[in-house]
Amino acid sequence: MRYGGAFGIVGAHGSGKTHVLNWIRESVPMLRSSAAVTAYGKADGSAFFAVYRQLLDDIGRNKLNELYDAATRRVASSTP
Repeated sequence: MRYGGAFGIVGAHGSGKTHVLNWIRESVPMLRSSAAVTAYGKADGSAFFAVYRQLLDDIGRNKLNELYDAATRRVASSTP
């Protein structure tokens, strides 16, 4: 069973946000007990859709379709 989650990092310019996100991206594949997927989105302003678009671009169309298919199968299997 897979579950999702998200978090955001806020900090001043030069505080290491990108460094932390890149470290997470490199560390996730080493997890043995999880099939985690990382996606990276960064915007210099508060424009939600700018971050959303970057996340979708980072995930990629094939992976996005795979995640959508898995979610719809899960919903279909849990419907009485």
